[in-house]
Amino acid sequence: MRRLPVELSAEALADIAEIRTYLRREAGPAVSTRVLARIRKKLAAVERMPDTGSLRPEFGEGMRLHVSGAYILYVQVGADKVEVIRILHAAQDRDVIMSGRKEK
Repeated sequence: MRRLPVELSAEALADIAEIRTYLRREAGPAVSTRVLARIRKKLAAVERMPDTGSLRPEFGEGMRLHVSGAYILYVQVGADKVEVIRILHAAQDRDVIMSGRKEK
């Protein structure tokens, strides 16, 4: 399999900041650190194997999703990179959020 660099969109970076803030407040720093480490581990796996994950073409060409605990990573695989579009909690209405995003 090919290896591609992973880049996070502005929305994905904001999602991570929101996850960190929420978990620190509601569950404590140890839980926040553990969950974010799990997400980073998943991102490293996506970099090594970008063509894995469930295809979600309804959200864009090359769109795939990956699961990391209670979080879903939406990634768009291109010819030379993987862009993480969003990182959403499973309890969020992910299909509505992703359907509302503007195409590039």
